Amino acid sequence: MKGVLGNFMKQAQDMQDNMQKAQKELSNMEVVGESGGGMVKITMTGKHEVKSVDIDNVLLSDDKEMLEDLVAAAFNSAVQKVAKENEEKMSGMVSGVNLPPGLGDIFKA
Repeated sequence: MKGVLGNFMKQAQDMQDNMQKAQKELSNMEVVGESGGGMVKITMTGKHEVKSVDIDNVLLSDDKEMLEDLVAAAFNSAVQKVAKENEEKMSGMVSGVNLPPGLGDIFKA
């Protein structure tokens, strides 16, 4: 049993190291959310910080409400992309971890 627990502790440490590395990579990544066929673009970091907003000049003469809707849609698109990247990066972090018998039960709903 001692070997199993030692192996589990090593896997847990490796998983923690990998998660820290992944979190750093995610915080440094940038995504671009778009709407209106690319007429509104929002660049966002993995920390959900908006780096830039780009609005096509054509939209500046259009109605204000439509522009607001396009900005909101581009923002939501960027947030969804960050969430997807986070999910993809973090999924699999715990796969391959062999828990000692009975310990896996604590993770079941």
